[in-house]
Amino acid sequence: MTEGPAPLARATGREPAPAGDEPLPPARLARRRGAGRPCRLAAWLLASALLAAALLAGPAARPAPTDAAPTSQEANSWEGVLARAADLRGLAPKAPVPRTLVSREELQRRVVEQLSRGPVAERLATNTKLLTALGLLERGADLRGLLLQFRGGLVLGQYDPESKQLWVVTGDSVLGPLERVTAAHEFTHALQDQYFDLLRLRPSNAPNADRSLAISALLEADGGYIGERYAATALNAAEREERRRQIRDLYRDVNLGEIPLVVREQSYFPYVEGPRWLRQVLSAEALRGEGYGPAVDRLFQNPPESTAQILHPERYQRHQAPVTVALGDTSQVLGTSWHETRQGVLGELDHRLLVQHYLDASVAAKAAEGWAGSTYALFEDAAHEVAVLVRTRWDDAGEAGEWLEAYGNAVQARYGSSLELLDERPGRRLWHTRDGALLLGGEGAETVLALAPTRVQVERLAALQADPPLRGLDPRAATLTLGLLVAPGR
Repeated sequence: MTEGPAPLARATGREPAPAGDEPLPPARLARRRGAGRPCRLAAWLLASALLAAALLAGPAARPAPTDAAPTSQEANSWEGVLARAADLRGLAPKAPVPRTLVSREELQRRVVEQLSRGPVAERLATNTKLLTALGLLERGADLRGLLLQFRGGLVLGQYDPESKQLWVVTGDSVLGPLERVTAAHEFTHALQDQYFDLLRLRPSNAPNADRSLAISALLEADGGYIGERYAATALNAAEREERRRQIRDLYRDVNLGEIPLVVREQSYFPYVEGPRWLRQVLSAEALRGEGYGPAVDRLFQNPPESTAQILHPERYQRHQAPVTVALGDTSQVLGTSWHETRQGVLGELDHRLLVQHYLDASVAAKAAEGWAGSTYALFEDAAHEVAVLVRTRWDDAGEAGEWLEAYGNAVQARYGSSLELLDERPGRRLWHTRDGALLLGGEGAETVLALAPTRVQVERLAALQADPPLRGLDPRAATLTLGLLVAPGR
């Protein structure tokens, strides 16, 4: 389940590495103004492979290296590496895990096959429409091609929870230092699957992609920690240097500046923010390896529910779950020629990227940090026109106002002089844009964003309200009383 690079580099090159053991994490390069454009993908797909950048992404809870490393052929074999990983994680394998050494070309073919599967291809097409409407992808962007370019060059290994098989990329028939660390990381995902059922934790078709990304952060934080503990205790100094060289060589062949910001940020997110979150929610003793396994097992039994809980560990620690935001009856809001193609959650990371795509990253982070819950709906008509409604709840009215100001500035940066203000009143602005109409409004701790071809359509979307509760009835009691008459949720 690790796949990925290392939700979520700058234009063309790399910056000098900071002092220390490893090169500059490419994810830092993406946290700059104008560094590409965002994209929400099926979280299981993006975060199911270990990318080279994950090995560069600090600051992980990384034990100090030691030169007391085993060097026997047995210890460096598949069996030796996997046994060591299981010992570090504190979980005994319940079943054998098929594993395969593959070339980069073979893995590339596997990635092509994954992205061509019917449900995945359909989801990518819908994602492209959503992200284009939100201004996070350029019109005509080939999301599938971008993923192939990104993942094919940087993926080091993969564990597939459907086939229960593990792959590691290598140019040789034996496991070198990089391949051994990758195998330890990936085998940790196999152990997670055997004990906690990854497809249950993070279903491939889950409507709440924000929760899936938060789960990925937990998975990759755990896998990364075991991989780094293996590197620190099983590689000698020369092998650690060889591993760093192998990773640097990978980056010479990949132009991260061509990858949209959202693809990079959401792909990096589990590997960069996951370890940071883990350091905050685990004790110092557990991070030193004393009782690490049982401590992380408890996290799997109570996993994070949103990217907000990962970005702000205190939300997780005080059990501050995201709130459910209802949109109401969307079936006829735009008329009979329109239909809703998807409804889901835009999390704090998504809201951050909506601003960061056009403004400074620090402004975006501050504007989005009061996120409490959100729901979006994507609509399409017979002529393939697209409309989007996003309703978001914030911690308080002040946080909502901060988001409205920042996103309003992002709208102006997006459209520039072509933007025409049609209506402005307290808590609401309506613009004509080169794409159609855009309405941004808010009341109290709730904000609404609507994009559609016409002014009438965005006003209808923004006016949509959730059905009020039945008078005289406690909604919870009504749910229990009505039983099967209650319509299932989306």
